[in-house]
Amino acid sequence: MLKLKNIYYHEVAISNRNGKAKYNYNGFFEAAGTSLSSLYKNDIKWVASRKLLLKILFLKTGKFTKYLVSTITIDKFLEKNKIKSVDVMKVDTDGSEFKFLQGANETLKNNKVKIILLEVSDKKNSYINKEKKIVNFLKKRKYTFIEKRKFWHFSLLSNLEAADYLFISNKYLKSNLFKNSHYKIV
Repeated sequence: MLKLKNIYYHEVAISNRNGKAKYNYNGFFEAAGTSLSSLYKNDIKWVASRKLLLKILFLKTGKFTKYLVSTITIDKFLEKNKIKSVDVMKVDTDGSEFKFLQGANETLKNNKVKIILLEVSDKKNSYINKEKKIVNFLKKRKYTFIEKRKFWHFSLLSNLEAADYLFISNKYLKSNLFKNSHYKIV
């Protein structure tokens, strides 16, 4: 673990269970598609278009590689690290969002997270269903959907769709801290 002043780095894969899972490492553009999900890896249009862009820019291209990694749930991670609450949870799991949320079930039910910024991505033909599933999951755990920002560039030359979603715990919504913010509930 890397430890800097007030910054802690943990090399863990967050999922819906504690155990092992296959991790897809994007060797040509690490920041995109590296995930427990094979959503990006399996989208031929996404892979081909991104590799073409890298070649045009004279950058190296590689391939996806699978690794077996240890996984942990958010519930277990917070317990293990003695974290009682989270102000802001930014989630970008490139296709594994629902599994991530399932692994945070107790944390969310107990309103231990004030604000969740969740990037959701999926195939265009199943995106709306995933969105509804996630919004309903969080609504049942007393989170309010505040805002959605769609990534128009993301679906360009791919069969994928993505957007950022902002959710706020109902408990925090009722507090004076939120009432003084610039957000309005949609």
